[in-house]
Amino acid sequence: MTNLQEFQPLIEAYMPAIQILATGIFISIGLYLLTEWVFHITGIEKLLLKFFGQRARIGKDALPKAIGKYIAVFVFLLFLRSAVDSAGYSELEQFLSRVVEYLPHLLLALLITFFGIQSSETAHNIIYNAVRFESKKTAALLGNIGRVIILFFTFSITLGQINYGVDIIPSYLIISILIGIVAAASIAFGLAFGLG
Repeated sequence: MTNLQEFQPLIEAYMPAIQILATGIFISIGLYLLTEWVFHITGIEKLLLKFFGQRARIGKDALPKAIGKYIAVFVFLLFLRSAVDSAGYSELEQFLSRVVEYLPHLLLALLITFFGIQSSETAHNIIYNAVRFESKKTAALLGNIGRVIILFFTFSITLGQINYGVDIIPSYLIISILIGIVAAASIAFGLAFGLG
């Protein structure tokens, strides 16, 4: 009984933080289930499967499930930040604030990458099927060029989103890589047509 009385002030001090954390867990689970339900009821899930087939995945999860998990984690981190702030850990709260600020850019980078890859495959198939009757080699070459161009722009936009406000990769390095890719492609294109 004395042990419980010793911890009584500590429990009372952290009770608001525990309540905020418990509320965050329940709300994030509810939002996860609600997101999956909305994707299923509105038919967006079927639409994604119709357009992308089994490629409509991020990792092992289907796209609606992955977005639901992201929303749940994001909301939970918001509540965790409030709980940590009410417990009085200001340094941890500042770190969580930076994480919460960065997460939308990470989601946007994932979605841009996903749709960029899918668009590059679609562009390749359209170009290949449009030119295939003339020459299969030319169709394959033009299809691959279309795919690479879309992947290049997807890569450059994704790097900008990942690097937003954090400077994981120095900006001069990103610019150098993109200039190098464009220069290499220009030289290769010029040599191919110049020598041909």
